[in-house]
Amino acid sequence: MGRFWADALGLRFEPDGQAGTLSGDDPTCRVWMNVVPEPKTAKHRVHLDVHALSIDALVEPLCSR
Repeated sequence: MGRFWADALGLRFEPDGQAGTLSGDDPTCRVWMNVVPEPKTAKHRVHLDVHALSIDALVEPLCSR
C-alpha cells in the first residue's frame, strides 16, 4: 500500500518493518503508515484529501500497473 500511495502522491516510500513513511523534498509533506495489532473489523479506514491539477494525469500511470 505504501508504494502505491508514494507513486500516486509523487513521494518516496521508506519502509521500516511493518511501518513506513511517505516523504518528499518538502519536510512538511510526510505521511506515516503502520500496521495496528488489533484485528480488522471493517474495511480499511483511510481518508486522504488529494488535490491534483489533472485527475487523469494522476490516475493514468497508476492504472497501467
